[in-house]
Amino acid sequence: MVDTLFFNGTLLTQDSQSPLASALAVARGRIAAVGSLDDIENLAGPGTRRVDLGGRTLLPGFNDAHVHVWKVGHLLTTMVNLHGVKSISQLQDMLRSASRKLSREESLLGRGYNEALMEEGRQPTRQDLDNAVSDRRVYLTRTCGHMGVANSRALQAAGIDANTVDPPGGVIERDDRGEPTGLLQENAVDLMNQSIPEPTRGEYRVMIEAASRHQHRLGITPTVSRWSGGRDRKEPWP
Repeated sequence: MVDTLFFNGTLLTQDSQSPLASALAVARGRIAAVGSLDDIENLAGPGTRRVDLGGRTLLPGFNDAHVHVWKVGHLLTTMVNLHGVKSISQLQDMLRSASRKLSREESLLGRGYNEALMEEGRQPTRQDLDNAVSDRRVYLTRTCGHMGVANSRALQAAGIDANTVDPPGGVIERDDRGEPTGLLQENAVDLMNQSIPEPTRGEYRVMIEAASRHQHRLGITPTVSRWSGGRDRKEPWP
């Protein structure tokens, strides 16, 4: 007996001799048979779940060949999603709102801003972030993942000041007085990565489970995470 019977749909079998089918039977998580409903109806029993596809096309689950699963989950849980932010004032409002939900010790992390889409047309600065949240570390990663901006508290915790030398392959942007503006580029983001506590195993689990549910809703079923117990060195945030 099969567990599930899908019918009244379109199935692309990839078989040149019989390229289309309208019904599919599943047993123990594997395809047991395809064909017309008449062909496979005899495999069903009283406990078989029947799914009417309503003429839609049934596809196998997609396999995402490159996805940072826990990083997707971080954006879906505790990290502030800044994709689509239109202005620095909107960004500041989002940071204030997110900060109120955190405990006193937690850092506020965000990702996804793009200054090219913001009305000011410039990168946020540490002063912009300080004006929103100054009593905790704040670090925001640009949508590209190759740069980010930190507030004064985060820069201080990372030991980044006017005397800090740019790391090889990285840039600490500075103002006319030589003080860091908060913007870190390329390998300079590692300075911030090293100063922000790594999520616990329990937090990683919550992130991965959230991302898996999200992926499954999109039809992405088998996913391979690059996480092996710690953050990636070169790309600290999702």
